[in-house]
Amino acid sequence: MNDEHIRIALADDHPVVRRGLRAFLDSQPGFEVVAECGDGTALLAALREAEADLVLLDLLMPDGGAPLVQRLGEIAPDARVLVLTSSEDPRLLFDVLQAGALSALLKDSTPEQLREAIQATQRGERFLHPRIAALVAGLRAQAPLRAALSARERDVLRLIAEGLGNADIAGRLGIGIKTVKTHVSHLLLKLDVDDRTQAAVRALREGLVLIDPRSSQRR
Repeated sequence: MNDEHIRIALADDHPVVRRGLRAFLDSQPGFEVVAECGDGTALLAALREAEADLVLLDLLMPDGGAPLVQRLGEIAPDARVLVLTSSEDPRLLFDVLQAGALSALLKDSTPEQLREAIQATQRGERFLHPRIAALVAGLRAQAPLRAALSARERDVLRLIAEGLGNADIAGRLGIGIKTVKTHVSHLLLKLDVDDRTQAAVRALREGLVLIDPRSSQRR
């Protein structure tokens, strides 16, 4: 899926905000709203029926926050998550990013910034509002990385460090290539690096993964 057609699930508990976002998204070429929900429970139910490429998610709505993002990773593992929030609580923002949200934008952003954030997030690129990036920078530096990575993310990171590409990782783990790309995007955010080479270097330097010495013989 590319930028020309992005299926979006929209979740916000304020009807006026939700309608405004819906009107904006409907006006943008290539954006299609496939679900519109007012709480986390309704969103999870909707994503069992509708296939979305991206979830535009309010941070503070009922049944929301980091636990919801973790559940989204189970229900819709291929959907990227873009948080749109008025909160500038660094811990809440850090937790939701650690849980798997790829991007985060403040609600005082411009429509152009929202469009750019949606397109970048869909490409697998993290997009953080500058104030959010500043707020979470200190907490990210303090976070114990091993605890921040899920078991599946550690599997993907280990195979990246072994030099495998996305297709080979997908085959080794029995998952889809798009799912691998999602895990890679989350790893780049959690490791605070720009590409998979830097991720591999940091993983090996800090002992985040153990490499099987026989791995090169298997390839």
